[in-house]
Amino acid sequence: MLTQCLTFLALIPLSAPAFRATAQSRPAPPSMTIKQWAGSDSWTWSLTRRGNTNTYDAVARHEASGRQSNHIFVLRTFEGSTIIFDRPDAGIYTGTVAADGKTVTGTVNFAGGGWSMTLDGSGPAVAAAPAAPAAGGPARLGARLTILQWIGNDRWTWTLTRRGDSNVYDAVARHEASGGLSNDTFTLRSYDGRTVIFERRDAGVYTGTVAPGGKTVNGTVNFAGGGWSMALDGSGQVDPPPPPPLVGIRYRVENLIFKAPDIYQNPRNLHDFMVDFKTCTVRPMIPPEDLARVTVQVHVCREGSRLTFTLDSKASGPVDWDWALLNGGRTVAGAWRQGMGFGPSVGGVLQ
Repeated sequence: MLTQCLTFLALIPLSAPAFRATAQSRPAPPSMTIKQWAGSDSWTWSLTRRGNTNTYDAVARHEASGRQSNHIFVLRTFEGSTIIFDRPDAGIYTGTVAADGKTVTGTVNFAGGGWSMTLDGSGPAVAAAPAAPAAGGPARLGARLTILQWIGNDRWTWTLTRRGDSNVYDAVARHEASGGLSNDTFTLRSYDGRTVIFERRDAGVYTGTVAPGGKTVNGTVNFAGGGWSMALDGSGQVDPPPPPPLVGIRYRVENLIFKAPDIYQNPRNLHDFMVDFKTCTVRPMIPPEDLARVTVQVHVCREGSRLTFTLDSKASGPVDWDWALLNGGRTVAGAWRQGMGFGPSVGGVLQ
């Protein structure tokens, strides 16, 4: 049981990438009109938002024939100068907001052509052919890339090696603090000289914007906080902006099992959480790829008194925590439960 408790975070499954509202996120408009084109063909999309969700019911009208069809668009990202839609029956629409903040032009990852719209909902921007990608597409990014990714105080360095002349990269991540290595696959979905989009097989989408000087890329991911950066010359020598301060109180607890055999030379079953009592949210302090695979449900939230919550993953099942908060909330005297196993959970505020 001790091994199970120590390793349950490593067994958590993947979850579908989802739109995550942040302090920098822009509000999703209630309706939008998109103009899409591919060669001489063009379509006008009318999007209507479902309540307060990020899902839009969409009707497409083919301009030449007048034929109509119904689809769904999901707003994945609308932050800064980048907007990303996911059309489940086709692919990804990625757009860049113009400098005046009024129009958007973009590309899709499943066909040629492009799309445009106005942010005030008045209708699509004038359709014009987007800037052509550089010859060779993915080849312009180089055969070997280095990406620096961060979330909070954690950082990873990704080394990407392209498979032949394809847009698929074999990737190795190194966690800077622990030195731990992991393998994954990145696929270059789009690069038009202004926006770079990678899809990481085991996590989600990396969207980056090329800096004005054309030498560096800075971006976000759609499955966790933090961000990433890359030098277009492949050197990877880009310092990320200071990570945003973590909101809340950081706790560290140790889950104990009575008379557990010390077969691993006194392993410490430690778990760190960031707790924001103002919003009653609990965030496990784990790598971004793991954070995307768990859900946390808070049951009782009384600052300085009591906190109970469940961290759930399909692979290992839910883990329950019940904390009594002592000394003004600085000390945790509680318990944990996972399946048939349970025991004390003790700790406090991490200095």
